[in-house]
Amino acid sequence: MAAFFFMIASGLVWMGLSVDLDLETFIWGAALGGALWLLRGQKSHRPFGVRRALLLIWLGARLTVIFIWELLIANLDQLRLILSPRIEIEPGWIEVPCSLQTTPMRALLGTLLTLTPGSLTFEEKTDENGRWTIHMHLLDTRGGETSLERALQRFEAPLRRMEEL
Repeated sequence: MAAFFFMIASGLVWMGLSVDLDLETFIWGAALGGALWLLRGQKSHRPFGVRRALLLIWLGARLTVIFIWELLIANLDQLRLILSPRIEIEPGWIEVPCSLQTTPMRALLGTLLTLTPGSLTFEEKTDENGRWTIHMHLLDTRGGETSLERALQRFEAPLRRMEEL
């Protein structure tokens, strides 16, 4: 299954690098990705299944829509701060608990949180209890923590579901 998604991603990246959005360019990129997969001797941990692939695509599309919505809300919050007559912010560092188990999903969560305006991911590490935490800097810790918690909950659920597949 991982090989399938690697080939799809390779095809899309090849299309982006070639600045040519046609099927032939995608096929060449996917073929190059498949050849790279075979040359590196990569192994998929789970067998390919059409149902699983469709479910992952659905969850990825849903996560994309959620991210775009959260991005819009975060941009409006930042715009409100910038346009206010007096900017009263309290920047600071916070620790965000993370229940995701795999490194790629935690990295994707950190990336999604970083791409929202007003936040910056610094590092990910385990705490004393063995739980993963993401250290983040927020532009405004007063109102930013609630919106960050909401975004975290909305991002983490589809990522956890994708991780379980």
